Amino acid sequence: MTKVDIVLGGGRQLPNILGAYRDDCDLVDVVASGDQPKAVEGLRVGLKVLGSSGAANIRMAEVAPTQYVDAFDPSAILKACRELVARHADQGEEIIFNVTCGTTVMSVMACQAARERDIPAIYIDTQNGRIVDLTALRVRDEPSSVKSWWYLAINSINLPRCLSVRRCNRPTGDVQQTCQVRAVKLQTANKMRART
Repeated sequence: MTKVDIVLGGGRQLPNILGAYRDDCDLVDVVASGDQPKAVEGLRVGLKVLGSSGAANIRMAEVAPTQYVDAFDPSAILKACRELVARHADQGEEIIFNVTCGTTVMSVMACQAARERDIPAIYIDTQNGRIVDLTALRVRDEPSSVKSWWYLAINSINLPRCLSVRRCNRPTGDVQQTCQVRAVKLQTANKMRART
């Protein structure tokens, strides 16, 4: 049976990528905010990075890769979510709706579409390492193991050339170490910015 993550494309995409990896899904389908096309591209890059690392075997939907909506129009969002759910449910696919990366309006409408078909809707709390199951109304600890080089590659942060998806399948120890150093520097810079 094909496993599908339907995700909301908005700001940061790491929770969508972690969800797809966690769910070991075969396909990711997207409802995205019309003013955030770069977010969908970030999702594609992140999934390619995971796929090229050998960590996951995930493909993006090709038939209708993204349904763009006004992020604050409840009826348009609900319609797009219902269409994706119907398409995948009618094919007998196992669906999880990850509502983490949309606006509040998008997340509420996505939850409604999921509940109508008895499909799990989850929110990934990356800050605290938890999965919030909005359909079953429970929270479970599930720390993610995000490797530094994944995070950097997903966010396109000054990567060494050999980390290109086209050039190598797995970064060498030297590349991983370089990325880990850059990740620490990035975290330190972010902490310094937060203090000011």
